[in-house]
Amino acid sequence: MKHIVLLSVLLFLGDIAFAQKGHLGQWAGQSTTGELVKFKFLDDGRVVFERSRGGKSDGKTTGARISLDYTFNYSKDPHWLDLTGTSHDSIYTTMYLVQFVGPDSLRIATPKEFNKRPHTFSDAGEIYSLKRIKTD
Repeated sequence: MKHIVLLSVLLFLGDIAFAQKGHLGQWAGQSTTGELVKFKFLDDGRVVFERSRGGKSDGKTTGARISLDYTFNYSKDPHWLDLTGTSHDSIYTTMYLVQFVGPDSLRIATPKEFNKRPHTFSDAGEIYSLKRIKTD
């Protein structure tokens, strides 16, 4: 009986550990404004974030690709995602909400105001709908 209980506990803890790394890998999709977005979450706490209309060059809208630090808080519902980077010697953090729609699909709610996490998806600035990119 003790072995069954121990095995059940170990399987449960394994499921928790897997679930808390469910964000790892590459994700791509669109925002509610039609912008193409990509995230590549690495196991070392870094993320590569790409937007198709993320910057300006010579007055023209261009894509942007940036590498940031991230923290993912699975204890919150919806989950919390914080992206932290530096700009002009200042540290900034942008706070998001994340909802897994399935094992290979998620939604990210962006803030309307800098340094303020949206409370719900309905008060988000934009929503990114993303699918996992399968790699071998």
